[in-house]
Amino acid sequence: MTRMEILKYPDERLRQVAERVTVFDEHLAELAYKMIDLMHEKKGIGLAAPQVGESIRLIVVSPSGKPGDDYVLVNPEVAPLSGTETCEEGCLSFPGIYAPVQRPNKIFRRAQNLTGERVEFEAEGLMARIIMHECDHLNGVLFIDRLSLDDILPINSKLRELERRKKM
Repeated sequence: MTRMEILKYPDERLRQVAERVTVFDEHLAELAYKMIDLMHEKKGIGLAAPQVGESIRLIVVSPSGKPGDDYVLVNPEVAPLSGTETCEEGCLSFPGIYAPVQRPNKIFRRAQNLTGERVEFEAEGLMARIIMHECDHLNGVLFIDRLSLDDILPINSKLRELERRKKM
């Protein structure tokens, strides 16, 4: 398998809606573990399969950013439970770009693990934010899509620079 790389904005694959996972095998597990390694290597706390060019509904999260504090969620579904909070977010597909994003503070999450077993739990705070951010990737939604005009203006020149690099 070739070295896994994180797709950068404005790669059009980041806008695709990912396919539901139906096969739970060693290939899926290998992909998840490579994503976890890459996420830690890049100092991230979440990564979605579409960000590495795999259009499937798979995310990995590490709320502490420390190896061993990792969660793999396959076919995640999320429902907001209470309140919203605005916090600064970044994204490995947008290196060096951060902006305030409003998200639910508490969510209910249903998914499958790597063997296909159903898992459910509530998450709040940072864990809820990471899951919501990564689930957006599964639907072709980027964190910049959630910004107001006032919040996009300060990062507009950085976004244009990423777009220019893509054309080169």
